[in-house]
Amino acid sequence: MKLIGYVPMDRALPMVEAVNYAKTEGEHREAQLRLEGYKQRCREMGQMWPCCDLDMHFMDEDRPMCCGEFLDWKPKKEE
Repeated sequence: MKLIGYVPMDRALPMVEAVNYAKTEGEHREAQLRLEGYKQRCREMGQMWPCCDLDMHFMDEDRPMCCGEFLDWKPKKEE
């Protein structure tokens, strides 16, 4: 049975936050890979990714983004 609909925000948001707020290159890449795998599986099941909802959630950050993922992500500098 094929599911139709959007992926719920409570599932999508934590994974996008993990990508956006990763502190190191390694954490960022691992989070991106996990997110891409999840998105691929959702597509296979006929579910749509909530791109616009994710963008609206992060709109206050005033950064370039696509589907909630920051396009200008950089590792955090150690203090």
